[in-house]
Amino acid sequence: HVSTQEAYASLSPQPALYDLPNLVKEAQPSTWRHALHNDFEESVFEIFPEISELKELLYQRGAQYASMSGSGASVYGFFENSPELNDLPQHYRVWCQKI
Repeated sequence: HVSTQEAYASLSPQPALYDLPNLVKEAQPSTWRHALHNDFEESVFEIFPEISELKELLYQRGAQYASMSGSGASVYGFFENSPELNDLPQHYRVWCQKI
């Protein structure tokens, strides 16, 4: 759990580098890693490094793009193929949907 108050207390919003609707419509998820950034991640990852580690784990398992959702603590990833995530701790919830 990430306290919304804690997440907002250290937030340092940055100007958008890309027009989000156009990027999502025109670029592949594999290019989003260096283009899209959740401003909450910097401060939340300092307080909860395990969330950052989970995001990196998704990339290690083949995610084309991964991010923390909103102010945390959920992390999601887009995969081209179903990832192997059965070895995650039992308190993690994994949901996969093929689109």
